Amino acid sequence: MKGNDDINRNVFQQWVAELTTAAEKWAKVPYDVVSPKLGLTPRTHRLASLGHDPLLGLVFGVMDIISGRCTFIDKSGTWQVINNPRHRDAHNPLEALVMVVVHGFSDVFTAQGLPPPFMAPFQLVGAKSGFTLKEGGGPVPVRDVVRYMYANGYDLRHFMATAISPTIAEAILWSYHGVRANGDNSESGKTGIPEKLKREQMLVLTHSLLGSANILKTALHGWNPMAINLAQFQTLALRMLSLMKLVAERDRMVQDLLHDGWERLLADGSD
Repeated sequence: MKGNDDINRNVFQQWVAELTTAAEKWAKVPYDVVSPKLGLTPRTHRLASLGHDPLLGLVFGVMDIISGRCTFIDKSGTWQVINNPRHRDAHNPLEALVMVVVHGFSDVFTAQGLPPPFMAPFQLVGAKSGFTLKEGGGPVPVRDVVRYMYANGYDLRHFMATAISPTIAEAILWSYHGVRANGDNSESGKTGIPEKLKREQMLVLTHSLLGSANILKTALHGWNPMAINLAQFQTLALRMLSLMKLVAERDRMVQDLLHDGWERLLADGSD
């Protein structure tokens, strides 16, 4: 059985290799540039090029393909746009979008892989990070930390693995509030805002605790940036934005209720 498993695994790996090779040949894109002088090294050019970002690439990758350019952030943290005449322009946005997706698929299974979503913009941050990348060295800028992380294996696959903990936390809390909402038979609409607000507060608190635990873990690992759970902090940021939105909705609801009550009070007084 073990021999058969090895054969099947090898056949599958061969199939994936052939598929990715075909995808790479078909989806030649202008933002797949390697130029060490510009900071587009073989190990970091996918992080630098915004077209390789799993989410930002759906915008910048399409724009680059249509215009025949490469939009990237160089090693000094400067936003750059260069022409790449070796690739044909795609005038159909849908075709360009398909090329972005297919090219991304061809890169997922390579040694360096694709960068995590929204990791590339951190290369614009030149502030000191507090991390040291070599023993006895001083703190390095955020952009250097990000490039170090990606060059040493912090790719999309690593990101997806670290996303397991915030995903489990989300699933548990959403299930709890779903069961609770069905049990309470609460009405929808404005009366649901307090319950939604309570849910978001619990989610923010949970992800804050998980984020704090990750900071502690990073400290225990000698402040190794590879221990950072980027997915956790992205989830926390999204939940904080959602909480702020619900707080604004609650405030508007309270203002509307106060305004209506005041109007009724004035109407009763005039009678």
